[in-house]
Formats: sequence, C-alpha cells, structure tokens
Amino acid sequence: MKMEIRRKDVILVCLFTIGFFCIALWGLGSHSIPQTEQELSARGDGAKEVVLYFEEGQQLSDLLLFIGYRAAGEVTVSVAAGADWQIVQSGEELDSVFAWNEIPVSYRTTCLGLVFSDASVNLMELVCLDENGEPVLPVNAMQYPALFDEQELYEDGITYQDQTIFDEIYHGRTAYEFLHGLPIYENTHPPLGKTLISVGITVFGMNPFGWRFMCVVFGSLMMPFIYLFGLRLTGKTRYACLAAVLLGTDFMHFTLSRIATIDIIVAFFILGMFYFMYAFVSSEKRRYLLLAGLFTGLGCATKWTGIYALCGLFVVFLLWMIGKIRKIGVKKETRRYWTWLCLQCIGCFILLPFTIYTLSYIPFVRIYPDQNLLQHVLSNGELMLSYHKATIFDHPYASPWYSWLFDWKPLLDSREYLAGDKVSVIATFGNPVLYFAGLYAYGKELWRTFRNKDKNAAVLVLYYTVMLLPWIFIRRTVFIYQYYVCSVVLVLLLCHSVSQKEGGQEKRACWGLLAASVLLFVVFYPVISGLVVPAAYIRQVIPWLPNWRFL
Repeated sequence: MKMEIRRKDVILVCLFTIGFFCIALWGLGSHSIPQTEQELSARGDGAKEVVLYFEEGQQLSDLLLFIGYRAAGEVTVSVAAGADWQIVQSGEELDSVFAWNEIPVSYRTTCLGLVFSDASVNLMELVCLDENGEPVLPVNAMQYPALFDEQELYEDGITYQDQTIFDEIYHGRTAYEFLHGLPIYENTHPPLGKTLISVGITVFGMNPFGWRFMCVVFGSLMMPFIYLFGLRLTGKTRYACLAAVLLGTDFMHFTLSRIATIDIIVAFFILGMFYFMYAFVSSEKRRYLLLAGLFTGLGCATKWTGIYALCGLFVVFLLWMIGKIRKIGVKKETRRYWTWLCLQCIGCFILLPFTIYTLSYIPFVRIYPDQNLLQHVLSNGELMLSYHKATIFDHPYASPWYSWLFDWKPLLDSREYLAGDKVSVIATFGNPVLYFAGLYAYGKELWRTFRNKDKNAAVLVLYYTVMLLPWIFIRRTVFIYQYYVCSVVLVLLLCHSVSQKEGGQEKRACWGLLAASVLLFVVFYPVISGLVVPAAYIRQVIPWLPNWRFL
C-alpha cells in the first residue's frame, strides 16, 4: 500500500518515541556503584583473605560484597572461636559481577575471616550488617581502605537500580571488557550488541544507568519503525497509532528496553529488516533492499536469531520475484533488469552482511591479536554452535516454546525484599491483550492469506512463523524472552486484522485494544519496572495465571 507521511504523522512519531524514552528512562538505575578495588593479601595456599575485628562481640546478620568484573568463585566465612576458627558459611558462590552478593552470617563475634578460593577476586566494597540491618564498620577498617570507602552507596535495601540483574552479568560485563581490553567472558553471541551497550558505558560510566542506556535508546527507536510499518500496512494513522501504543505498552518490550541485554537490540534490527523488505515488495524501490541488507548484517552481528529473520526475507523476496516474473517475464527486454537485481541482492544480502558481521569482531582482535578477523569469526562461530547445542540445564523460569503463545510462564529478572514488607520485582512476560488478541489475529490473518490471497497478511504470517518455527526444533533450555520478536509481529498482525473489519467495528476494536492495553500496563507496571510497592500488591493483584507468582 502506498504510504503518505503527513505532518501529523511526524508529530505523532516524535511524541510516541520521546514519550516512551522518558517513561523507560525514569528509574532506570543508579549513576554510582563502588569503583575502588581492594588488593587482598594472599595466604600460603594462594587464596586471598580478609580478617575483620569488631568491638565487644558484634552481632552480624549479613555480609554484602560488591564484586567487580571478575567473579570471586567460592568464599568461606569463619569466626574466631578461642584459638581456632569456626566455619559459619562454606562454599558460598560469588558469581554475580557488578552486583551485591549477600552472605548470611547470623553470628556474634569479635573476629571474622573471609577466604576467597579465586585469587583474582575483584572485591570492590564490603558492608557488614548488624541484627537491625544497619551497616557497622570493623575496628580495622583502615587496613582495607578500598573496602569501606564507599559505604554510602549501600542504602536501606538493594534493588535493580544498584547492580546487574539477570543476563546483565554477561552482556554488561562483556561491554565493559571490550572497552578496557580485558579477557572476554561472554562469547556465546556475536559481539555487536555488547559493543553498542558499551557506548552508554563510555558516556555515563560503568553503572546501572550507563550499561542500560543504549537498550532504552533501541527500545525507543522501535517506536518509529512500528508506527511506519502500521502506516504502510493500512494507510491510516489510526492503526499506526494502535501499533505504537500496543508495542509501547507491551510488558516485554518495556522490560527488555530497561535491561542491558542484546535482545532489544537484535529485535530493533530485525524489525528494520522486516520493514524494509516489506517496503521493497510494496513499492519496488531498490533503496529498501540496501537498507534491508544493512539491517540484516547488523542483526546477525548482534544475535544469530537475525538468521531466522533473513530466511523470512528470502521467502518474501522469492514470492515477490515469482509474481514479478509472471508479470514481466524473463526475456531479452528484461534481462538487464534481472541482472542488476541479482547483483544488488548479492551485494545487499551476502557481501554487505558478511562485511558487517566480520567487522563486528574488531574488539576480539584488539584483545586477542594472535588471530585475525576471519579466524575469530570462524573459531567463535564453532564455539557458539557447540555452546547452544549443549546448553541444557534446569531453571525455575525456563519454558517450552508452546507456553510462550499463552504468556504462561514469566521470567523473573530481579526480586528484592525491602523493609516494611515492600518488594521490588522485574519480570519478563507479555501484555495479555497483545498475546491473546494477537494470537487470534494470527489465525484470522492465516485464513485471510489462503482465502483472500491477501499479500499483506501473508507477509506478516510468514514473519511470525519464521521467528517461531526454529524454536520448535531447538532442544536447548529456552525462556519466554526468546518469543519477543514474534510478539512484535503480533502487534502488526493485530493492527492489520483490525483494519480489515467493517461497519464501524474497526473503530470499536481499535479503541478497545488501546484502552485495555494501556490499563494493563498501568496495573502491571510495578512488576515490569522494579517499582517498590507493598508485597501485598504483588501477591493479590498480579497473579492472573497460575505461574504469575513472583514472591
């Protein structure tokens, strides 16, 4: 359908984009985390230790250790018992980087010892809490100046605003390593996503706000794309607005836009791939092929799910080409047209993506100069293949692909209990309005594809299917966020389906979906944003489905 962008569309796009950006940016995270590292002394066996002394037998409840970019392995906590040491905690894993790791102690002592199994421990700060949960300094704090110099950064309770959560311990950490030329920890996805996350760290520093900022940017930039896609699909501003509101109020879109993982980044590039290919087949303007190829390279260099999307582009282009051949044929008069088209496709979808993908490994060459770009591409590709084949483990929030369709099992990203029976929760799952109405729309559009030969419906059904189909055959442990790109396509399926209604039904459906989606976004905002609320609200209001229990 021919698309006409008017002044009001430009204004609306700006309002949706800026509005989402501001809402997502509010409460994104702290600008300050512990920065100084304490050098620890080594014992005879090579393990690092900290020995703290307290006055008059101090009652301790918990220890909070902020770990930097290197995980500390296991820690053993002991207290003095006469001339000997009594172990009170053994084998505690300190594996959350750029985060506060809590160790329960519940012991009264004058002397406390911590022994770290990993000699490369990156210990930034240590907070000792008394029985009332108040910080208390050891009498020999000056012996470890960097451990106790930023105590003010611990407030009455730690939330997502003060540390990494979920996969930020991989992607945010690796972005930091790229910047500082440190050994790369997370190499199970291509590098571009982490490189882009590092831009926020460069500007704002290595803190929660800094490592999450670029994800807010990419989540916000999806708003113009979804608006323009809706406008091109239907030709009406009303449905473009519906698309923007449905995406902006989708729980998963909001959550992933505020967490430093690569999923929102690859989704942005895939949405661009889908949009520009659709723009090409509907207008036949060659510049859209170039843009689709550019976004293909960027998407695949961020996460391999971009390859699934590329398969969708190939099928859409193939179907368009078959129709074009039937229309103009392959003959002497059209030979030049087909030759240039084939050459452009080779350049746009093979050479350009390959170049972008290869160049994305520049951080690897900087850190590991013993291999060149192509060698890193090949060796890391082998590693990624073997990793994803073997990644099978038990996880309380893992969910099979078919459960995603019904929003059945959310993923809990963060949960922190605070004083006064309050709690901060962040969960990844979808807005039920989008998921259930969108699934119905998929069925309607599938029917319209075969019954009415609706090309727009066919493209959307194909996009959704190619992003879901691979997960049916993948046997690794998976989570609901891997359905996210499908949920973005559900937005478009729903908009197109509503636009096909007649007799005034389309207006009622449009306003009903808008109102319901916004209302549920407000109701569920505390569990997708980390907003501190009474625990009773999470227990009583949120559990609409059996697995929607976060406490």
